[in-house]
Amino acid sequence: MGLKKSILVYEAAKKSIGVPVGLEGAKYRLELILRKLDWLQKEIDAVEEMMKQYLDKTGYIDFLLSIQGVGIVTAATFLAEVGDISKYDNYKQIQKVAGLNLKETSSGMKKGKTKISKRGRSNLRNILYQAAIVMVAKNQAFKEIYEHLTKRQDNKLTGKQAIVALSVRLIKVMYTLCTKKIMYSHDKVHGVNSYKQAA
Repeated sequence: MGLKKSILVYEAAKKSIGVPVGLEGAKYRLELILRKLDWLQKEIDAVEEMMKQYLDKTGYIDFLLSIQGVGIVTAATFLAEVGDISKYDNYKQIQKVAGLNLKETSSGMKKGKTKISKRGRSNLRNILYQAAIVMVAKNQAFKEIYEHLTKRQDNKLTGKQAIVALSVRLIKVMYTLCTKKIMYSHDKVHGVNSYKQAA
């Protein structure tokens, strides 16, 4: 057997051994990942159960979870960040806490753009923003409002601007449900009856 042929045989043998070893290694790594994911899911479930218990104690769980698209994590985080909701006179105070109140950026005589202040609790602002995205997909009323804001002729908003506007809308709705102790209604989100001022 020549040198060249010997090398070819050696390489072939090495590959034939490497393939099953490589597959076994990949299988082992996959099993580790799956076990880790399973552990993480159990941790998430445990945290959500704790959040649910916290929500139960507030007395607001039924009102907040009646909103289609709002889950335990969103509701619990909202209340945890806001604190005692009865201490607020109106939803705009919570809007300010979240840093979602509007401010104008101007310099000298030049009038600037109107933007949210972001001077508030970033965690609250982020959870509201993420919730608003989910609600555009799962809540018919919020989807209609989003489409109106992004498609209207006058003062049309970008997708991101519309989500920010819906984040504020969500604050209004959640504040109203908790303070008035009422359940969510699709029609009332558009400003009918008790949602007239809050939404």
